[in-house]
Amino acid sequence: MLRSVNPPKVHPAHMSLYPTMDSTTEAIAYIESQIPINTPNEVFGLLMIYHNSLLKQIAQETPTTH
Repeated sequence: MLRSVNPPKVHPAHMSLYPTMDSTTEAIAYIESQIPINTPNEVFGLLMIYHNSLLKQIAQETPTTH
């Protein structure tokens, strides 16, 4: 069983320590491939992969106003 931890603050910015997938669908598939998740660090790392992938996907879908 995973123990509860106080995670570091996460801001809506790319977390360069973690990879970025091409889409959130790809990120979810990768996360599922890592099950069972055994440590809080693994959970956080996988969440950051999803976080980076989500930010990338939002940026690609948001039209620029320049």
